Amino acid sequence: MLLPKVAQEEVARKTADTLLEELAPPAEVQGREVLITASIGIALFPHHGTEPESIIRHADLAMYHCKARGGNGVKMYSPQMDPGSAELLFLESDLASAIERNELSIEYQPLLDAASMEIAGAEALVRWEHPKMGLLSPNSFIPVAEENGLIVPLGAWVLRHACLDAGDWQQTFGRSLRLAVNVSSRQLAETDFVDLVQSALDESGLNPEQLDLELTERVLMQQDKQTLDNLEELRSRGVGLSIDDFGMGYSALSYLRRFPLSGIKIDRFFVNGIPGNKDDIAIVRAILAMAAALGMRVVAEGIENQEQLRFLVEEACDEVQGFHLHRPMDQTGFLRLLESERDGKTALLPYRMLQTPAISLVR
Repeated sequence: MLLPKVAQEEVARKTADTLLEELAPPAEVQGREVLITASIGIALFPHHGTEPESIIRHADLAMYHCKARGGNGVKMYSPQMDPGSAELLFLESDLASAIERNELSIEYQPLLDAASMEIAGAEALVRWEHPKMGLLSPNSFIPVAEENGLIVPLGAWVLRHACLDAGDWQQTFGRSLRLAVNVSSRQLAETDFVDLVQSALDESGLNPEQLDLELTERVLMQQDKQTLDNLEELRSRGVGLSIDDFGMGYSALSYLRRFPLSGIKIDRFFVNGIPGNKDDIAIVRAILAMAAALGMRVVAEGIENQEQLRFLVEEACDEVQGFHLHRPMDQTGFLRLLESERDGKTALLPYRMLQTPAISLVR
């Protein structure tokens, strides 16, 4: 929004506040009340730049600064703002062409069967080798992709290539391993998402039961019909649907009934408290009991020590994942791990566990 001949900061702030006030009342959409919030960044000429590009960039930077602090407000640009926010603008520009430049890659963190400690599958984790900033973790660019809509083509790329890699696992070792892929709410709202998933399965030769799509709890809060239709159709075709980071967001038991879910991933926050925190122990046990009653598979992530692993094995968790077991690795490394397990060279943790003293669990 361009305001000509505004020399004072107060005038711009008053205009921004007026916009927020206009947006504050609920809007009715298809019989439902929808709340709208806005994050507004302001930059003034010539104080914050003398070229159009710099004014727009600084206003954008102020807007990101506002969003980072909760949003629904106004922020005036300042040179002292966190330089990390400026990186968002460059990441957004570079991410659009990262796929074409072949800068993206996928790593796989093994999922182990808790009873046998054999490899049950792997979770696909996207990485970005930025030409100037080096290897970036998903936490640094996925939020940017979510914000500007690039998560849709990015997610499609990850899904296709991960399925192709999993097809190699199956062809090489003749094993029906499970592939977990994270999907966003934006992807699930696309009308062609089911076709996209089916195309990835057909091209890779995977059975639908081998693919598990991990959803955020935010998806459960949405009342979007297209999303629900997509989930129902995917589940009817045999594709697995799991809730990631369960227990940390908007968990409600009614959602577990309403959505066609097949699995739950316990958030690492609760796993970290095992075995010393009695509340975390009670929560994990409750999740495991609930999932068993509903016929859902449970994966515990973020396992960092032997005590956590032992507790989850004793409590009959289905699958386990974490740095204590295996760190993420590229396709070549994962194939070598499968080969090592096939040849009997991989040490099975249950036997090591039996040699450790029993831990005291709070009941």
